Amino acid sequence: MEDGFGLWEVIVSTFSFMLLMSWIYLFVFIVGDILRDGSLRGASKALWIFCIVVLPWLGAVIYLLARGDSLPDRTQQAAIDRHATMRSQAGEP
Repeated sequence: MEDGFGLWEVIVSTFSFMLLMSWIYLFVFIVGDILRDGSLRGASKALWIFCIVVLPWLGAVIYLLARGDSLPDRTQQAAIDRHATMRSQAGEP
């Protein structure tokens, strides 16, 4: 190609875009988990979010290693709470 943008550049750009999208998804997921966790205090939440923003991939891996064991429990409890809220708003018993 005349402009120098060949197949390799397309592959690298696609891979970079996939990494960016996975980072955005992971960031939103982890920040949501941090904010809905009632056992963490405000300073701890701020420290975790700061760590994830400053050291993106390393902070996310450290968070998943440190607090990932109880992540499914918090996710399930949040879903149960949302379901109960919707049922109460709909007027169902």
